[in-house]
Amino acid sequence: MIDAVRWLRADQQIVCMPDPETVRLSGCLRLLDQTRLPGETVYFTVESLPVLIDAIKRLAVRGAPAIGCGAALGMAAVAEHYPENLAAFKAALFRD
Repeated sequence: MIDAVRWLRADQQIVCMPDPETVRLSGCLRLLDQTRLPGETVYFTVESLPVLIDAIKRLAVRGAPAIGCGAALGMAAVAEHYPENLAAFKAALFRD
């Protein structure tokens, strides 16, 4: 089975269902680029809000479960880059 949505930890370990302790670790979201199927199996990582928005808009992430998980974990990945500045995170969220 191909994994469409996974959390890629900073140590490059891929985890299936992040628990609260896992999500607190540095890392990013790893998504299957579904626009490349069935010919290729290509993954990309999400570390910024524009990348997440683009992936959803261009249907790289498809289906309600994948979009929901991708959006939620994508927001967690983006938040990783704003750990000390919640105001900057909120500004980026509402700007994009």
